[in-house]
Amino acid sequence: MTTDLEIRPANANDASELAANMRAEDLAEMAAGSARDPLEVLVDGLRDSSECWTALYRGRVMAMWGVVPWQGSILGGRVGLGWLLTSPIVDRHPRVFWRACLREFPGLLERWGMLFNFIHCRHMKALRWARRLGLKLEAPVPHGNSEELFVRFSVTKEDLNVRANDNRNRGRDGGGNGSQPLRQETGG
Repeated sequence: MTTDLEIRPANANDASELAANMRAEDLAEMAAGSARDPLEVLVDGLRDSSECWTALYRGRVMAMWGVVPWQGSILGGRVGLGWLLTSPIVDRHPRVFWRACLREFPGLLERWGMLFNFIHCRHMKALRWARRLGLKLEAPVPHGNSEELFVRFSVTKEDLNVRANDNRNRGRDGGGNGSQPLRQETGG
């Protein structure tokens, strides 16, 4: 059986590939939030993130994500600005992407405690993904250079544990126990 999905630390080549082949919704969100060049945003994310990952599907960049430490936290613990940008491969192989999210996301929260950021109100795919994953979504607020409406999300390890327990009680996959991050997956 061949390995279709590989998750590994991100690099500058991944940023270049994704910048040239990003989902239209992610590009629109980026334009509304900062109006910066996609490659510049990805390179900055790679540089500023304490951890930054790439999901490759059959050798092509499916997604990049990372966590930038948040210095302004009065909450204590490790709080990070979580980010994720994707290519159209996510739309062609949504189950592979979803399974990777279910396996990787709990590990991020084990290491960080709390993640937050903003999602553009028009990015319906990202909002559905965030709800399904169990992120807390707030009321839309003006954000970014455009002052367009964005939804702030936040999530803690406890939020995911509650959701996982709820899903297990209903007989669904609650996202695993988060103890083993996914590094390879087959199928699609």
